[in-house]
Amino acid sequence: MYLLIDWGNTQLKYLLVKELSDLRDGVEVQVTDSIAQCLDGCEKVLAGQDIENVLIASVKSDQDNQHLEGELTIRGWCYSFANTSAKACGVQCGYQDPSRLGVDRWLTIIAAHENDKNIGVIDIGTAIKLDIVNGHGKHLGGHILPGRKLMRNSLLKTARVRAEQEVAAREKFTLGSSTEECVEFGIEQLINAYLIRSVNQASKEYQVKTWLLTGGGGGYWCELLTRQIDNNKSIFISKPLLVFDGLVELYSKKGHYSKNEHL
Repeated sequence: MYLLIDWGNTQLKYLLVKELSDLRDGVEVQVTDSIAQCLDGCEKVLAGQDIENVLIASVKSDQDNQHLEGELTIRGWCYSFANTSAKACGVQCGYQDPSRLGVDRWLTIIAAHENDKNIGVIDIGTAIKLDIVNGHGKHLGGHILPGRKLMRNSLLKTARVRAEQEVAAREKFTLGSSTEECVEFGIEQLINAYLIRSVNQASKEYQVKTWLLTGGGGGYWCELLTRQIDNNKSIFISKPLLVFDGLVELYSKKGHYSKNEHL
């Protein structure tokens, strides 16, 4: 059995697979905000089965990662942390200092790369991240902007904007009749406009026709963009396991590494 962990800024996602080849869209991903809940839950499911390795993508602090290492060591489980590097799996990092590129972005770029085809990645989570990798495996760069929750929280910190309950976003342009609605509908328009403009500009300037959407909001925005950008040029594909796909690819290509190390 393999345990795969994607530890983000606000949530920890994980899944167990018998073989890495079992990883495919549709596999159930568990979500928690606690390492203890993750590992305790896995132990119950395993019921005495061995863990071959724990593959980890983490953007948490060194202290958090060391705590995770300690918990895995106590259980006798081998582990491998993914790290961003200048080059891996045929992909070249677009950052002058690769260590500054979040490992979650790096893994989605690795997973997205396809020979002779420019691919765009849009990760909708705590932050919205956009990256482009060309058909030669060169990461051309990207964008980072606040996600829906961060935008909402930044407004609610002001003295004059007070929203006491969340409001569901609406696809159709709508004016709010409460502070909650004004905040939510405004954020929706902002994200929508950014994504449409970025897709259109990237299609024109970087010849990107295929977009992979991932993260908590990936499925929602994949459907929305498919309906809104009907130009027979852009293709939008929901890939909820993209970070895990990159994690497995990096692990598989690093056949020479030893366990309990960083990939």
